[in-house]
Amino acid sequence: MVLCHEQVDRVCSRYILSRWSKTVKRNHTSIRSSYDEPILDERRVLYKGLLSHGIEMSEFGCESKGLAAILHRAYDKAYEEMVDFKAKEKEVQTGVTHHEGSLDEMDDLQSPTHVR
Repeated sequence: MVLCHEQVDRVCSRYILSRWSKTVKRNHTSIRSSYDEPILDERRVLYKGLLSHGIEMSEFGCESKGLAAILHRAYDKAYEEMVDFKAKEKEVQTGVTHHEGSLDEMDDLQSPTHVR
């Protein structure tokens, strides 16, 4: 709207970010768009089912603080179980056991990249 108001009809490409393009490949599957390819992979189907179930539970849980507290505890417990399951699954795949360590022991941490 601002560009139209200022009667600008061309914008230099250096001012256009690549993430604004319709052709950019997104890594997340939770946001669908009309120009996405109609892909029905297993992860997307699972996500859609979990989302609809979570919405139902959230709508019921927001009726009172007590119900919300129950739902928060259930989510926390489920999250812990999923983290444990994923860690065990990773151990089976790699054959390596999990090692608890501190940040001082890690020397491969790097600072984030700097953007001009």
